[in-house]
Amino acid sequence: MFFLTHKVPLGCVTPFAVMNESARDVSLLLDQGFKTQEHCFFHPLSNDMTISKVVNPSVSGKNTKEKAGNKAHSSSNYSAVELFVEEILHKTLRLLLSEIKEDSIKQHGENLGSRLRIYGKV
Repeated sequence: MFFLTHKVPLGCVTPFAVMNESARDVSLLLDQGFKTQEHCFFHPLSNDMTISKVVNPSVSGKNTKEKAGNKAHSSSNYSAVELFVEEILHKTLRLLLSEIKEDSIKQHGENLGSRLRIYGKV
């Protein structure tokens, strides 16, 4: 039943899942604590990998050396993933904000918009 509604396997639902047409009636609410996190980790609609969104990446000698030695995780690939995640988050934000209508405000209260975790500008 869950897969039929969300088109995402059980255990793989993330904020990215609200972009699916099948999730048009699903509301995503993120608490204010989400905004304070240095790292955000998401499964990209499957559990075979994780995408990390780092707000303030730290650069240490150990991390830099490991990345330089691993061709699969070069900085150019990381940049492409970061841009991909930013694009997904921006589209998700626009979708969420477009669904905030008068009925939603009446149902959830006038503070609905302030409770959403907003990344970037619309």
